[in-house]
Amino acid sequence: MVTYCGMDPSVRQSGNYVGTKNRVTKRGSPFLRRSLYMAATTAIRKNGKGSLVNEVIYDYYQKKVQSKTRKQALGAVMNKLLRIIFSVLKSKQAFRVITPDEQVQLYQKCQTKAA
Repeated sequence: MVTYCGMDPSVRQSGNYVGTKNRVTKRGSPFLRRSLYMAATTAIRKNGKGSLVNEVIYDYYQKKVQSKTRKQALGAVMNKLLRIIFSVLKSKQAFRVITPDEQVQLYQKCQTKAA
């Protein structure tokens, strides 16, 4: 799915050389990439009342901005949204915004049922 949208990183290496400035390949659909870009910029902004549109995605963006440039962090948000969209389509369940702590609790609850 990531490759279909053109969000996969390019690999630059030859022999012992491994490139560090890898970019997005842009092999996939430019329409999907543009849609993901718009969704990512909307997810990290504040609405008219000053509250965040999506707190979880905004926190993820802020964490990425500490170690990456803003455009790289936005690309990470786009990748995160793409994985969320794929998960929603795969599970055929409605999307709910949950924090990472709630995600861990749900995962642990599923693990105890299986054991």
